[in-house]
Amino acid sequence: MKLREVGNIFSKMLDSIGNIGGLVGLEICGGLEISMNLKNLRAGWKKFEQFLSYEFRARHLKITNTCKSHCCQYTLNHDNQCTHIHTSVTCMVCNQGTVLVNNFESLIQHAKNEIAQEDTAMNNKLTSMLQASSKIFYPTIYAYLAHQERAYTQFSKLKE
Repeated sequence: MKLREVGNIFSKMLDSIGNIGGLVGLEICGGLEISMNLKNLRAGWKKFEQFLSYEFRARHLKITNTCKSHCCQYTLNHDNQCTHIHTSVTCMVCNQGTVLVNNFESLIQHAKNEIAQEDTAMNNKLTSMLQASSKIFYPTIYAYLAHQERAYTQFSKLKE
């Protein structure tokens, strides 16, 4: 799935949450106003999308870092252990997409807790959003990061 398509799905899900009346915002998403939460999550996705599309391979991967997300051998060997020594700390810039999706899922769970249990249609919609989030957002982000890492390493080796 293309990154832009995933961004459109993310935006539509945010719109659905915004249409829930009387919802209070979540502090980790930017305050107690739901409109501010949605605005922050939209801006965060745009920023992350720009980072992945341009900055990540062009500049960020050139930074010397012992994080797993900067190691091509790690991204290629999903099932096998990489032989490099990595720090346990993940690069915060590379991890911003995961943090964004975690906050989004927290907001969905918060919305589920806030609405009446009798509203089964909305509960089902929010539950399907949570399921879609784990099936769409994380795999797309990780696949895109890994692809960019492999492409960067390939082209770097060709230049040598």
